[in-house]
Amino acid sequence: MKSIFVLLFLLCSVVASFAAKPSVLFSYCSFDNPSGKPYLEVYLNTAGKSVTAVKKQDGKYQRTIQVQLLVKKEKAVIYLDKYNLNSPLSSDSVLASDFVDVQRIVLENGTYTLEVKISDNNAATTEPFIVQHEILVNYHPDHLSISGIELLESYGPPGKEARFVKNGIEMIPYPDNYFPPGATSIRFYAEVYHSALAFGADSSYILRYRVEGNESGKTIANLGGIKKVKVAEVNVLLAEIPFDQLKSGNYTLVVEAVNRNNVVMASKNIFFQRSHQVLVAFAPENMSTINTEGTFVERITVADSLKEYIRCLFPTSTNNERSISADQVKAGDLKSMQRYFLYFWVTRDRFDPEGAWKEYKSRVDLVNANYQTWNRKGYETDRGRVYLEYGVPNEIETNYYEQSSYPHEFWHYYVLGEQRNKVFVFYCKNFSTNDFELIHSDANGEITQYRWQELLRNPQTGNDFGNTK
Repeated sequence: MKSIFVLLFLLCSVVASFAAKPSVLFSYCSFDNPSGKPYLEVYLNTAGKSVTAVKKQDGKYQRTIQVQLLVKKEKAVIYLDKYNLNSPLSSDSVLASDFVDVQRIVLENGTYTLEVKISDNNAATTEPFIVQHEILVNYHPDHLSISGIELLESYGPPGKEARFVKNGIEMIPYPDNYFPPGATSIRFYAEVYHSALAFGADSSYILRYRVEGNESGKTIANLGGIKKVKVAEVNVLLAEIPFDQLKSGNYTLVVEAVNRNNVVMASKNIFFQRSHQVLVAFAPENMSTINTEGTFVERITVADSLKEYIRCLFPTSTNNERSISADQVKAGDLKSMQRYFLYFWVTRDRFDPEGAWKEYKSRVDLVNANYQTWNRKGYETDRGRVYLEYGVPNEIETNYYEQSSYPHEFWHYYVLGEQRNKVFVFYCKNFSTNDFELIHSDANGEITQYRWQELLRNPQTGNDFGNTK
């Protein structure tokens, strides 16, 4: 299944933060098909209330989203599909059903980039939800293997929606790795392939599943089970683990194929979070309802300090968050800023928002000390923004004294989320300042300038840098 953004094919969920764009839960799983090619299942759940309702001729209301799925291998487009999803008709403009969807994409073994884009068809000014992930598909007919683990909202007899049916079972996906208060169990589905190769023809083996602490790796007592199965090309595991008493925290669901000697022959796992806390409603229109009493932000009582704290969030904020934070700082109301500040950090870390802020603040202090200019704080500079958004680069190459070029730096990241080997190029046209401008990067979403070498050239030297090899 996916990774956040933790590759053992963990479940991935991405939640859009604001109602100004569709609010989406997204995940995926890969599966094998012994009689054909492997395939990818993409699971989507778009919150109906985050999509614009339109009144139809019959007086009822409907919402419509456009979904675009794009799969690339290197720069080649392998798969592209664009389609519309309509909500059920409703007599009320407020009530809204979620858009739940499953799509299957046949792919050969390999590494791909999956891009999902979801737009509100009836809101021209709304930003689309866009996310990219690196996908690995790796199944072989001569190896025992386990599919990704699909988390489920529910399962049962086949219904009218054929796209939710697999192996004669209707399965509604749960495209999230967070289980809130009220969740009483974790339901999941997985497949095991070519078991006869590992256990012998006409034999049986054990499918074992359990929950363990994500940090400790220790099995949680009474949270798991076993299933004895006879070898086949495909063995199915559909199970449910009640976890009413499971404490808040991070956990791993593990599925294993085990032989008679209790030796694990194949395994797959997936990360999930469990919480008993009632969390903040993550929507700007509900900001006034956020209670900051007893939280760490209650101790921030100087408005000017809080304004500065909110400003330094800019490098890691979404466009919508930047707009809202600018309004908060402009208004300058302490209580309102406290609510927004708590809102921001709870969306980053449900369990320890204060710890997340302290860790980020230490990085802000570092960039302020190293990248500050005469008129800008370190977090306002390009180097400060990249450092705060992506972390410490693996390599920094500096060249401040080459006569034929302006002072410049190359920052190299071996791993950048789902990306690999990404470079950022900064230069400084004013030799007497510390203000380095980002002029090129091959990272997704960053400025790309393919003639960046010419920008580095110092015109006062007279060297024709653009024509050199």
